[in-house]
Amino acid sequence: MKLRTKLTASRDGSLVDATDDNLITDAACAHALMQAMAEFTGVEYQPDYILYRADVIMREWGFGEGTE
Repeated sequence: MKLRTKLTASRDGSLVDATDDNLITDAACAHALMQAMAEFTGVEYQPDYILYRADVIMREWGFGEGTE
């Protein structure tokens, strides 16, 4: 899962690459990740599975391969 915006500010205080499309995708990524974590019921933490599940959720929402 790859976010499209960077968390660094430019000299004018705006976020780098913070276009509407990128921000929408990043918000969906965060939501999918939280949903995948909420679904996790395993005994031990499995970050690879959680990221995989978040990618599946993103594809179900129509974001295609843009999250990887």
